Amino acid sequence: MAYTKDQLVSALFAAADRYGIDRDVAYYQINRESGFNPMAQSAVAKGIAQFTPDTAARFGLKDPFDPMASFEAWGQYMRFLLDMFGNRYDLALAGYNSGEKRAEYANALKEGREINWALLPAGVQNETKPYVETILKQSGYNAGQEPTISFDDSTSSGASPDLSTTAAGFGGLGVIALGVLAFLLLKR
Repeated sequence: MAYTKDQLVSALFAAADRYGIDRDVAYYQINRESGFNPMAQSAVAKGIAQFTPDTAARFGLKDPFDPMASFEAWGQYMRFLLDMFGNRYDLALAGYNSGEKRAEYANALKEGREINWALLPAGVQNETKPYVETILKQSGYNAGQEPTISFDDSTSSGASPDLSTTAAGFGGLGVIALGVLAFLLLKR
């Protein structure tokens, strides 16, 4: 079945919401992976989310060219990576692109610092570093930064705060916590 880009983006956002992943990160990651082309192929990765055969198998993806199934597997994998890396998008994206078992990613998490790209192989420096930096910049994050809630100036006038950044990274209760926070701020 052929899908429009709007249908693909809507399905991606639904998966992102199910797994507590920031929609902007999701959009720019899939755009970077395949340009939203469900038939994209590289040397070893296939489909809209560019799964390698091993990773596809780990997350139950039978047909990487099925974008709806790929988004589900992508959501599971990104949630796994975010949980593994303390909800840090820089580390989760790096793990998605070049493998989550790199010691430098674990060390950056443990030491609370940015990835030291100089410690990684040249191929990772040349591919994964710009991959991570571009997606984070387009999404409005800095490396190592936790997702934040931004409030516009209209809160003082009684208008609702701008919760444009999702609850991704705050755990399963993030949406509830953000709702309580918004209620308390509006109640002041």
